[in-house]
Amino acid sequence: MRCHRWWSRQLCRRAVREREAREIHYGYIGRTGAYLSDVGLERMAHRQQRTLAAIRGACAVSPDGEQIDMQAIYAASIANPHNRRMELIVRTKGIADWAQREGYVGYAVAVTAPGRMHRCRTVGEGDTRRLIENDRWDGSTPRDTQRYLCKHWQHFRAQAKKHGYTVVGLRTVEPHKDGTPHWHLVLFVRPQHVRDALRRLRNNFLAVDGAERGARKRRVVCKRIKGGADAAVAYALAYISKNINGEGIELDLESGLPAADGAQRATLWARIWGIRQFQTFGAPRITVWRELRRVRDEALQVVREFMAHADPAIAQAAAGIAAGNLTPCATVATAAMRAGRADVLDTLTRLRDVHLAGLVSDPAATLGESWIAANEGQFRRFIYAQVAAPVGLLKTERQNAYGETIPAVVGVVSAAGHEVITREEGWSIRWGARAEKKGLGSAFAAQPRRGDAQRCPLGPVAITVTGVGNHYDNRQRGVEQFSREMCRDMALRRRPKTPIYSFYPSGEFR
Repeated sequence: MRCHRWWSRQLCRRAVREREAREIHYGYIGRTGAYLSDVGLERMAHRQQRTLAAIRGACAVSPDGEQIDMQAIYAASIANPHNRRMELIVRTKGIADWAQREGYVGYAVAVTAPGRMHRCRTVGEGDTRRLIENDRWDGSTPRDTQRYLCKHWQHFRAQAKKHGYTVVGLRTVEPHKDGTPHWHLVLFVRPQHVRDALRRLRNNFLAVDGAERGARKRRVVCKRIKGGADAAVAYALAYISKNINGEGIELDLESGLPAADGAQRATLWARIWGIRQFQTFGAPRITVWRELRRVRDEALQVVREFMAHADPAIAQAAAGIAAGNLTPCATVATAAMRAGRADVLDTLTRLRDVHLAGLVSDPAATLGESWIAANEGQFRRFIYAQVAAPVGLLKTERQNAYGETIPAVVGVVSAAGHEVITREEGWSIRWGARAEKKGLGSAFAAQPRRGDAQRCPLGPVAITVTGVGNHYDNRQRGVEQFSREMCRDMALRRRPKTPIYSFYPSGEFR
């Protein structure tokens, strides 16, 4: 109850969402800006810039003093939009290939919420399309609408499982122009279950307000994907790019903006409301895939190169290291010492250090087909491998900043019980370290989410930065001053108390 950082995060998140909700209430979103308000866009874009600036000035430090620039870590992680897009494409392609090989049928499904959850509604066709006020709007926020969609989706999947079949595919969440979320699914199901699955899907999402005008025509739209796996991937790719970075697309048809601008707004909209944009279903856990891709065999490759060395003594020692036996290396080292072979001793010392560090291992032998598939980026092969010999997550317990014991992923464990560590303990992040080296001072420093003193394994980078010199310094002002009423006041300070619509005879407001 006394952690100022926790309260600061919660109150700031609440203030931003309250403000966006008020913008929706007044009808500004969709008319002055697509998906989110211009004020929300400016705030979140500025926050993103501060985060990137802090990453450029930070470095990760190992227990033995090794330093890695955080910018390099960011560029190699899924926090990088390009990497995130490519991973989603690989996963979708693998699922589609697997489904096609297993005889599944693909459908493109679009799911929309009931009309009462939409702040605006669209009238007209083509160039005459325009947004008008929805008199039936019940005050739902995008987060409320997403909860509604998730609830009925869970009911559908539970019913499908109860009747003996599963559905596989990818779910994409994107906003309408007024900020209301809707779903696009690439759904695969076996031919004998298609009729039952589509019927249950429609019944679940039409259970509420299913008799309203246009509900059966627009609320759940299912179309057969013709053309096999490639056509399914092409359908999903458009929505993946549209909601990440706009790569490969020229125009966002929903908002009328350039694809890059529309993707930025869609991404920031999802961050404000805490909505997960992409999720696969019916496929193996992506966390296992990511952990397996962290396992590397470079040290083993180096040892294998020494096994082909021209000097028989070094080749013999390397063969022993590859087999996990240090005795041949010690025997050859003793002989080289007596013979005064300093060059051989130097090579053997490096081989011994690699062995003692635990870097020499054969992931293909310990983790099997799952590692081979993940290392080569073949998700279809990974699905089959996980079914045959599943690889799980290796977890340990550690304390967080609040003294709570929580599980933490440290590696993977094979079906045979072989454990491989993928995350070294003791790494920490030094914020502003690079800026201090350049003599730029502490103004470029940033603070991590859980405190500088907390040491935790490095994983995918997702960092929230608290800027130095913020005009609203919660630590100085005191948490007790940030009441619910003040948050609401912060959210509404730049808007009038009553709507300022300009109504036209057609019912359109601008």
